[in-house]
Amino acid sequence: MTRVVGFCPQSVVIVQQSKPWTFRRHISGKDRTISNNQSDVADREQGRAFMPKFDDSGLLSAVVQHAQTMQILMVAFMDREALEKTRQTGFAHFHSRSRGRLWMKGESSGHVLEVQDILVDCDQDAIVLKALPKGPTCHTGATSCFYRSLDENGLHPAGE
Repeated sequence: MTRVVGFCPQSVVIVQQSKPWTFRRHISGKDRTISNNQSDVADREQGRAFMPKFDDSGLLSAVVQHAQTMQILMVAFMDREALEKTRQTGFAHFHSRSRGRLWMKGESSGHVLEVQDILVDCDQDAIVLKALPKGPTCHTGATSCFYRSLDENGLHPAGE
């Protein structure tokens, strides 16, 4: 038996009554199936299958780390298209929430991120891109977006 249990313009949640439970979520024209089946969980957490777990907005978190220095450079979001383009081209692509579209890091500045490796976390809802930047990573011109530290006195330049 299948029943609709929720609806909004971007999302329909359909629960299929079966054991183990499964639900399908239709987001922006894309179906996604999530299951509590122990073999599915084991495959995702310990298997070799790449099964990215996008959030309700169709995004996952991406941390960018310098492939040589290991410095954290930036954090952004990727949708399925950005992830596929990154894997196809070897250059970091992200989903711009403010622009509502795909963008390649450095598409206007030339400060691209050449991806060397992609690490996937245990439940596949976040990734680390190990990359070599071709120029500053931050839109401010800083090497990293993480150029400030926070302490009891507020923000100050990192490393001071």
